[in-house]
Amino acid sequence: MSIRKHRDGKWLIDVTVDGRRKTTVLPADTHKDDLELAETRLKLELLETRAAETHAEVEQKSGRGWTLERGYRNSLQVRPKWKKPEQIANCEKQWRVVSKYISPRLLLAELDTERLDEFVQEVMDDRPITGSTVNRYLSFISAILTDAADRHKLTHLPHMPRQEEGEGRIRWLTEEEEDLFMAKALQMEYREVADAAKVFIDSGMRMGELWTTEAWQVDFNAGVLMLTPAQTKTNRGRALPLTDAMAAVFKPRVARGGLVFPEFSTEGFHRKFVKISKAAGLDHVIPYTCRHTCCTRLVRRGVPLFAVAEHMGHSNLQTTRRYAHFAPQDKDTIRQVLQGATWGAAVASQGIVPQ
Repeated sequence: MSIRKHRDGKWLIDVTVDGRRKTTVLPADTHKDDLELAETRLKLELLETRAAETHAEVEQKSGRGWTLERGYRNSLQVRPKWKKPEQIANCEKQWRVVSKYISPRLLLAELDTERLDEFVQEVMDDRPITGSTVNRYLSFISAILTDAADRHKLTHLPHMPRQEEGEGRIRWLTEEEEDLFMAKALQMEYREVADAAKVFIDSGMRMGELWTTEAWQVDFNAGVLMLTPAQTKTNRGRALPLTDAMAAVFKPRVARGGLVFPEFSTEGFHRKFVKISKAAGLDHVIPYTCRHTCCTRLVRRGVPLFAVAEHMGHSNLQTTRRYAHFAPQDKDTIRQVLQGATWGAAVASQGIVPQ
């Protein structure tokens, strides 16, 4: 019998499901209906636990591994600090933010540095927060990944793109900074990094898209690079125009056949890229900055937002609008208008193409 009197007169509810046991003690004056309700709740908790474990076992046997949500549930169970009353609300708050930008159904094995770079960019562009706040979100994610790795559900931990404390926004590259980066890469004999970076800046491609691009997808006659739905984050293919610089990078690589950049993985490229950036004295520049740069340049040079969204593979215009930054020359333009100049004259003086 699962409900019985305890020796001190209180009610003991003792439930076992598939060899798993849960107990609770209720006051002696608890009504029968409340006792039965408590018994049912314990059974449901055990059944939910068993269902979650069964799901994890199936995932493991199928080779799929844990999802981000499964990892989060695991950390809630195994981290004593997260169980404290004062921490429960904080964990729930952080989970709401993280799960808004990273799908809870994403496999932990697919949560690489590139996806984390995107998370940082998206959350900082969408919210008025500092680098220290972003770092707390990254620490939260890192804890989930570490707990999963400790339980052999993850074989590799990605690099965490932590931000400088107080940093408020991920930046883009000016043309002068781009030249500085390329020169430093060549000086350090990292031509392959310079080549990939140039493609990223001119195309706005994500790293995973470039690493999976094969020679047959580059059409020099049509002047386009065709991305397949399987390559893209949104599962929609798109055609990217080839700039002269991109064509120059691709020609010798396409001639070899196969993958155009077989030498890179996301993690390896990230390490080399950041090493070059630091050597060039470029602060807060990471691989995702190249994509950020491409989109920012397109928007500021007058390309319509819907066309930019299509080129970048954004699922909605709201994402594209995040790139319409106020650069110093924008402020100078507005200052001239406020002082009596027309908008056309002001943008012309700054060399900006009006939208």
